[in-house]
Amino acid sequence: MIAKIVTGKSFGGAVRYLLEKSGHARMLDNDGIDTRSIKDMIGSFNFQRKARPEKAEVVGHISLSFHKADAPKLTDEFMTELAREYMQRMGITDTQYMIVRHTDTEHPHLHILYNRVKYDAKLVRSHNERIRSGAVCKAMKQKHGLTFSEGKQNVKVEKLHDPDKVKYAIYEAIKETLPHCLSLAALADELERQGIATAFVHRGGDPEKEVQGLTLTRNGITFKASKIDRKFSYANLCKTIEQNRFVANTAARVTEQAEIDGRRISEYLQRQKQQQEQPANIPAPEPITEIRGRKLTPEQQRQLYSPQGLTYRYEENGCRNTSRFRVNRTPQWDILTEERLSTEKINRNPIMFGIRLTDEQVEQIKDGQPVYIEGMRYENRIFDGYLVMDDKLTRGLAYTDKDPNEWVKYGKYTMRRMDRDLIERGYTVRALVQWWGNMGETARPYLWKERPEDTGYKESWGDPRKPRKDLRQDRAQERNETPVIKRSRGRGL
Repeated sequence: MIAKIVTGKSFGGAVRYLLEKSGHARMLDNDGIDTRSIKDMIGSFNFQRKARPEKAEVVGHISLSFHKADAPKLTDEFMTELAREYMQRMGITDTQYMIVRHTDTEHPHLHILYNRVKYDAKLVRSHNERIRSGAVCKAMKQKHGLTFSEGKQNVKVEKLHDPDKVKYAIYEAIKETLPHCLSLAALADELERQGIATAFVHRGGDPEKEVQGLTLTRNGITFKASKIDRKFSYANLCKTIEQNRFVANTAARVTEQAEIDGRRISEYLQRQKQQQEQPANIPAPEPITEIRGRKLTPEQQRQLYSPQGLTYRYEENGCRNTSRFRVNRTPQWDILTEERLSTEKINRNPIMFGIRLTDEQVEQIKDGQPVYIEGMRYENRIFDGYLVMDDKLTRGLAYTDKDPNEWVKYGKYTMRRMDRDLIERGYTVRALVQWWGNMGETARPYLWKERPEDTGYKESWGDPRKPRKDLRQDRAQERNETPVIKRSRGRGL
């Protein structure tokens, strides 16, 4: 699995490239676009990009190619799953996209075309995307058991001719020799014994200046080391040799430390033997009577000192842990050891109408959206409906026969029924409102009543519950992220 990332300016050219391959293109998945025609698809992408008119290169195009050995299991459904997972891991979410599979080559591959302008007018992150993509592809290949390319290991040597045959022979010689070399000179000596001559290239051809490369010659044919393989460039060879030195030095230190530890163990055993022969009046260590500040019962203490140990549960850092505790006894003290058996996150989400909310539902509510829940209970009545809460998750409203997203007129805005009802009950709400003459434009100001009996509400573009310093920072960020839309008044006569 290999990903190639390209950014561009034209959705028209990208859509046509993906779909105008007669008999070789299949749409696998899409979101946020009108698929009735190629023209409609291009129009959908271009409409969304208008939210960030100052950005030119908003066309994201990624091709995912797979090893031909994986072709039997790469069904359309599986490739769609892989594409979605790749997008999720890369942070390509909440935006328009289309996934198209091409069948015009022997290796399976697909294309992801996406809008870098997200639905909320923010941009899909592009920082270090190629580095992140390489890590994502490696992780997904391991997770799904996809084939890793073996590079030069797949070369059929018997079919090679000079100079490729010589090049491959040099590659194999370096690959076998390099792991055992602690210097470039040692590498050159070993290669010379195999009939390969090494020459060092100095900057500007001056032997007095530093080395910047090397060449390798066999049977009169010469190659730059980097042309044999990129990992054999001068810089990479130096890095590998430095790693070899580190490993060698580490191994030497480990051997030396093992010898020291062996002597110390022998001395300890000798002293122990002498103490057994001449017993001293050493007081018994104090028994352990508590774990993590909690007193143990006599039965728990007995289990703690048994060979099986004590299975004990405790809460720490929002998790419920189960561990097995044992005691290692020495003549001087008792040492408590812990073996962690399981860790479970404690769900402290609120319970509304007899139902504990999930993390996903909590995030949806905090984002100002209603959540549909089945099996809610109130006064011995079971019902299904939409749950609406304030963003502090303190109180909730249930809608069973009305749509909380229904638009209603309230004050100078048209807003959702749920926002109006929360304001009426005295909550500060980041309401979704329609403005500019109900032309489809929406905004999210904060609306609230200072007193429930007030006939009107207050408005602010920053959270009025925050200190003024934090409020100024929010407003500055909002100015930077919100596109400026100028309304023309026309030309005067």
